[in-house]
This record gives sequence, C-alpha cells and structure tokens, in this order.
Amino acid sequence: MAIKRAMNIDNLNFAYTLGRVSLTELIKRLPEEPRRFYMFGIPNYNNLGDQAVAYAEKAFFKRVFPEITYIEILETQTD
Repeated sequence: MAIKRAMNIDNLNFAYTLGRVSLTELIKRLPEEPRRFYMFGIPNYNNLGDQAVAYAEKAFFKRVFPEITYIEILETQTD
C-alpha cells in the first residue's frame, strides 16, 4: 500500500494515511499519557557546586514547564 499524504487547509492539520486508516485517528485513540522529562547525571556526591547547578536546573524546569513531570536519574545510575 502506498502512503498518501493529505492536508486539511482549514486548520493545517496534516494526516498520513495507510490505506483507509489515518495515523492521526490512531493517535487520537491512544490513551493520554503524561509528558515526562528525564534529567540524567544528577550528582549524588559532595561537590556543592554541582549540587547547586542541579538544584537550579530543576527549579528552572519546574518554573518554565510546570505541566511536565521532572524525573531525576542520578549519575551513579547511568553508564
């Protein structure tokens, strides 16, 4: 099947269809999931400068993007 691209000029909504199934319709059927942001490399050692940077990054993110869940991944938990 060829993928056809259709454009609705009224609201500039682009729909990609495969046969009769529209991807935008499939996306509408999916359950709404919360948006998440993962911050990797959060320090868990005693360098207060790095701790201050991590604290400021978290405070900035919470202030600018309050609707997105902020998740910290410690430096020792990443390879």
